[in-house]
Order: sequence, then C-alpha cells, then structure tokens
Amino acid sequence: MPSGNAGREKHRPRTPALPPSALYRWQKEWSACLRPCSHTSRHATLDAPVLATRCAALSGLELETAKVWMFKENFRQFFSCHTEYGARSFFRRWYEAALVLNNTHLTKVAEMLKRHLEGLIAYIRHHVTNGTAEGLNSQIQLIKANARGYRKFDNFRIAILFFLGKLDLYPH
Repeated sequence: MPSGNAGREKHRPRTPALPPSALYRWQKEWSACLRPCSHTSRHATLDAPVLATRCAALSGLELETAKVWMFKENFRQFFSCHTEYGARSFFRRWYEAALVLNNTHLTKVAEMLKRHLEGLIAYIRHHVTNGTAEGLNSQIQLIKANARGYRKFDNFRIAILFFLGKLDLYPH
C-alpha cells in the first residue's frame, strides 16, 4: 500500500551550488571593505571572524536557504564600508553573485536593493537615518489611536505637544 505522502512530493530542480573556494574568496575581498566594529555598534557581533565561522559552517551544506542566509549576512558588511567607492564595488560584487545563485527570492531582493542603491550610498556618505522621524510618527499614530479620533485638529495638536513635548500637567 503506497504512503499518503507519495503523491504530494514534488521534484524541485536544485540550483547549482557555489563552490566553497568562491565563498572564501569573497570573504577576503570583503575584508578590504570592513572597518572594526565598536562596542556601541548594534552589529558588533558581525565582525569578520564570526562571519567567516558562520559562512564556513554553512558552505558545506547544500541547502538553498543556507546560501540565501549567507548572502543576507554578508550584505550587512555593506554598512561597514568606509568610502562610497568601496560600497559601490562591494554592492556590484554582491549583486552579481546573488544573481548567479539564481534564487527567485534573493534575486527579487537584489533588484530592490539595486533600485535603492543611491539611498544606501547616501547612508555611507552621511551616516544619517530617518529613524527619529519614524519614531515620532509612530508615537503620533499611537496618540491618535488611543483617543479614537479628535473632533478638532487643534485638540489633536495640543495632545501631540503635550505628550511628545514632555509638558508638565502642573506647571510651576
């Protein structure tokens, strides 16, 4: 009697594996783009030795998920580049290798990053994000949601100034 799962399994062609020597060559190329991580960096654990250990552990696996994860982890090194030229050359190499892997999801992400490359380069140039503005907007939306709407814009404005302006309820 055949098992119930026999008809459900689909044959999926495997993508060609990247040779481990190519991955190690990439690690050497990326080391020219790295700057030492400081203790205040939120990516402090992603220094070159840790990344090399992770990549070495994954390179022996034939899992497509592991290869895509390695590309994700390796792209974090983009934000450690010192110069615009280094960032562009890193992205070009990363993008070409991502396309060679021929994974539809990784290709989609690589194309999206290519479309936003100028914004990524702007971060390398200025090291400024819009995180503060996004945080303020989130707090304003929370004020609006907790009030279930305001009848007048002036009342909404006063609530924003009160909560985000750190105003005291009882001024001295």
